[in-house]
Formats: sequence, C-alpha cells, structure tokens
Amino acid sequence: MCKQRRRFFLILFTLVFIVFLNNIIDGFLGGGLFFSWHYLLSMAYFVFFVIYVVRLKCPNPSCKARQICRSKAIMHWRLPGDRCHKCGIELN
Repeated sequence: MCKQRRRFFLILFTLVFIVFLNNIIDGFLGGGLFFSWHYLLSMAYFVFFVIYVVRLKCPNPSCKARQICRSKAIMHWRLPGDRCHKCGIELN
C-alpha cells in the first residue's frame, strides 16, 4: 500500500474516531452544547480532511492530476493507488 493511501485511511479513521468521541461526550453532557470544543474539533478536522482530498495530486510537474477527486462527478472518485491514473508515475 502506498504512502498516500495509508495517510488517507489514517486521516479518515481519525476523523471517524473524533466524530464518535464527539457523540459520546455530547451524550454524557446532555446535548445542547452546539459550539463546544469537541464539536469544533471534529468540524475543523473535517475541513482538513476535505482540503487533503482535494489537494492530493500527482507529483509529476507536467501531469498534476488529482488522485481522489478526478472530476466533479462523485462516481469518478477513487482511492489513491500506487501509480498515477493519468501518467503512470509512482506516487511514493
């Protein structure tokens, strides 16, 4: 598994854990805390995740193809692989 794919899954699982932690803490505190620290942490990490997904591109200067969001259609989104889908250069 390539480095970018491992990093993608690490960020994704961390986001899921933070959202789960937000739900647990909100359940113990009784809800109503809309702008608490754990809610803001999960939202900020989600923004970081979206920026990471959009900015993940091929390192080849002549290609620069996006590796996850390949087009605006959600059916064209793919997980990052070992090689660029457009030019075939290794991504590691």
